Amino acid sequence: MTAGEQLARGFIWLNFSPRLEHEFRLYQRDSGILQLRVALLLGFLFGASFLALDYFLGEPGLSNQLVLYRFLMNQSLIVVMFAATFFETSRHHLGWLGIAVCLNLAFSSLFITSVGEARAIGTPYSGYLLLIFYTYFFVGLRFWPALATATMIFAVVTAIFALRGMPTAALLYNSMFLLFANLVGATGLYNVEYNRRKSFLEARELKKLAGSDPLTGLANRGTFATHLDRTWRNGKRTGDALTVAMIDIDQFKKYNDRFGHQAGDDALTRVAALIAEVGCRPLDLAARYGGEEFVLVLPTCSLAHARERLQNLRRDIEDLEIQNPDSEVSDVITISAGVAQVYPQETQRSADGLLQMADQALYSAKQHGRNRVATAAEEPDLHTGVFRFNNLQVAG
Repeated sequence: MTAGEQLARGFIWLNFSPRLEHEFRLYQRDSGILQLRVALLLGFLFGASFLALDYFLGEPGLSNQLVLYRFLMNQSLIVVMFAATFFETSRHHLGWLGIAVCLNLAFSSLFITSVGEARAIGTPYSGYLLLIFYTYFFVGLRFWPALATATMIFAVVTAIFALRGMPTAALLYNSMFLLFANLVGATGLYNVEYNRRKSFLEARELKKLAGSDPLTGLANRGTFATHLDRTWRNGKRTGDALTVAMIDIDQFKKYNDRFGHQAGDDALTRVAALIAEVGCRPLDLAARYGGEEFVLVLPTCSLAHARERLQNLRRDIEDLEIQNPDSEVSDVITISAGVAQVYPQETQRSADGLLQMADQALYSAKQHGRNRVATAAEEPDLHTGVFRFNNLQVAG
């Protein structure tokens, strides 16, 4: 599902299709890392300030050892989570660490509250309100994990204070405050995440539109050039083959002259839809190169398999039966294609050299009667910028 389709479908439950959801979570994690560090640092300083207050202002009966124990319990996981933000491998676990931080703060606070009450030292129940808001807004949790964590804290805290025999009126008041703190926090985080997801989809859609041909929806020439360069450099690293195919609609000008440009645009769109199906793997790219010319980038695709895919495409386009009675090739719209492959790690060619090989193969297909696929194999002694094609194979 594309970003545009997801926007149209909606995401009231704050969940995308699997691919988009994965990309959004990576985006959210990486874009919010600085804010998360600041929030964790504030949480640590907040706990440290209470360590100082407890140490200097603590009432009799609350030992310094217990004050230190409270600090260590509350702050240890914050330190761990803060350190994890600096390592790529550990960032995948930040969500679980955020849940652990909040639960640790809740249960350690319950323990300290229990000890304080046993020693007749008052401890602020309102501190749990801060913990609820910290859960929703400061540890980088998405809405559903934050809601589940905060709800668990609310339920456990309320149950424990009820079991301790807190007066009914006090229990009701405190529970109501915690409940509404959850409602406010959940509503706020839901709106924040919804708008963040919407902005993510809109940005993806704008980026796609900027890199797409407005008529066919395929990648435009600029996007193609960027993708070709990226896959070329990747082939240099991995040693994988890179295949490029150039495609041209045979005698399309005659179709436009007879039926008009609107019909020509409709025909281009239908042909482009079939070309897009050929470039359907994750690293493939189908682009409109200009006019009635298209190009396919097919990384790690063998030359034989690429040729087979192009032959199937050629037949599928014939099967559309778009009438082109003035064509000297066929009475329906047909295509010619040129396919070339090199191993970027082994060749002295450039990415532009590979593209020119495919273009020369396309020229050969046209010279041999059109409505066919030609393949070009690189000669081992060729140098970058020198293009000889003695090893062309043409098939109808």
